[in-house]
Amino acid sequence: MTSLDIILQKVVQFYEKQPKPEGRPFILGISGPQGSGKSTLALTLKEAMERSKEKAVVNISLDDFYLTHEEQVNIAKLHPNNPLIQHRGLAGTHDVEFLDSVLSAFHNPTDTAIEIPAYDKSKFNGYGDRADKSQWQVVSPKEVDLVIFEGWMVGFEAMDPCMLSVRARSTKWQCLEDSLLWVNEQLKNYESIFKKIDSLVQLEAQEIKYVYEWRLQQEHTLKTLIHTGMSDEEVRIFVNNYMPQYILYLGTLSNKVHLNPRCLEIILDENRWPIVIH
Repeated sequence: MTSLDIILQKVVQFYEKQPKPEGRPFILGISGPQGSGKSTLALTLKEAMERSKEKAVVNISLDDFYLTHEEQVNIAKLHPNNPLIQHRGLAGTHDVEFLDSVLSAFHNPTDTAIEIPAYDKSKFNGYGDRADKSQWQVVSPKEVDLVIFEGWMVGFEAMDPCMLSVRARSTKWQCLEDSLLWVNEQLKNYESIFKKIDSLVQLEAQEIKYVYEWRLQQEHTLKTLIHTGMSDEEVRIFVNNYMPQYILYLGTLSNKVHLNPRCLEIILDENRWPIVIH
């Protein structure tokens, strides 16, 4: 069996044991750092559930709700001294109202179809932009059994600002304290969205440094397919933006997930092999 086979089997078993809501689809969150395989898992899970369980499944990615390129440029200009939001990625660079409206529509399904956006990461030399509407999903929420919602910061919770400041000052990111506080404040806007998730699967790197290589592999694959994208140095800078977030928030998420019957924790080694599943 491949690592994906093992993880998929465990996730399916986990899903089947979860109590299901009546009158609406089950919302399964998948959280994991860049390159951990969460998008591949979400796609494979969708295919498996539709094929063997005869379920109607919709996949949603947090990435698809990034601000448009123009909006992202404007955010960066409004906060020129915050290096963390000069590119897409962190809290504050998503259209949270749009995302909330989509998940709310699944939580309270009507006969009205839902439009789910798509994001093209290859645009603007890898800096990305929202895809044309012709590439969006249009679904009827009443016909959906399972919504898979994946993203690198799904499940994160904002920290107490004083505690964040103390932690930031004890790390090499102390010079980013004000920037981190701004992002932390934006994260509060996501918490009500994440509470709409019924159960959560967390893919966790045994060592967070693995994310650099994983994200680099991801970009190389993308460039092979579409012949454009970020350079290795640009990828390194891109991942650097995320590292303070992982250090600050992953511990709290892991503690929340650990031994929680509504959560499944999967710890991966450098080759993405699952070494702990519980």
